[in-house]
Amino acid sequence: MHTGKGKNNPWHRYWGRGFKRYVWNNTGDRATLLDARGRALDSCSWGRSGRGWANC
Repeated sequence: MHTGKGKNNPWHRYWGRGFKRYVWNNTGDRATLLDARGRALDSCSWGRSGRGWANC
């Protein structure tokens, strides 16, 4: 999953958020991928003490 723009394929899905349309919190955040019924499939988080990005 990517928050930016790109072309969807079986390995990469894009949300399509544009430049300067912030999604993540500067001090840390968490994303959870849900299925159509609202069940959690996966999650990823990062904190301020990290690299500033996460690859989950």
